[in-house]
Formats: sequence, structure tokens, C-alpha cells
Amino acid sequence: MNGVILRRTLRAPLSRPMVRRMASQPTGEELGLTGWKYHFNTQTIVGRRNIVLAVYGGCIGGYFLMKMRKPKEKPQEAA
Repeated sequence: MNGVILRRTLRAPLSRPMVRRMASQPTGEELGLTGWKYHFNTQTIVGRRNIVLAVYGGCIGGYFLMKMRKPKEKPQEAA
């Protein structure tokens, strides 16, 4: 019986505060952000996500550009 009660008391506190914290995140409009600061900021979850996606996209794009520019070496024939 104690195992069932313990599980119930542990489960509820873990899920409820997360919902409250996620719902209380400010938006770019509430913070008065305009222009590129609206899309790339560290105060909103969407702004943080956009920063991460831009960094990953830049790294992947740079990798593929370097792969495309690298000259392919042909094996030299022995004389």
C-alpha cells in the first residue's frame, strides 16, 4: 500500500510545476522586442530555439561547403 501512495506523491509534484513554468514564459511581444531581436533572443524559448537552429545550420552548411570545395586527388600512375 505504501508503494502506491509513494508513487502518486512523487508523480504529481514533478509534472505540475513544469506546466506552470512553461506557461509563464514571456513572449517577444510582452518583452517589447522588435526586429531581429524578436526572433533571436535569450529570454524566450522560441528565441533560444532559433539561436540553436542557426548555429547548427551554420556548422552543417560550413561543413558541406568545405566538402564541396575540396579538390579530389587522382592517384598518380607509377612510371
